[in-house]
Amino acid sequence: MMLNFKRALGLAVAVLGIVAFVIYVMAIVDPEAIKAADDGDPFGQPGPLWIPVLGAVVSAGVSGFGIWLVFGARRRRSTSNQ
Repeated sequence: MMLNFKRALGLAVAVLGIVAFVIYVMAIVDPEAIKAADDGDPFGQPGPLWIPVLGAVVSAGVSGFGIWLVFGARRRRSTSNQ
């Protein structure tokens, strides 16, 4: 039962990480288009490049953690004979 919860949680985390990664890559490729979606200041200067790069790296890590929860996190069996 707990394994199914880990897989469901991992799938949700992986999907959110992938969506965030795609958005950050779009911000790296075309920062003016991402800035145009800002309702407060649509014609202002886009932020520095390190912000979407850092966001892409973090979201890739979050997505990797989610994928690990889905496929890599296996329950270890006890080796004791109790």
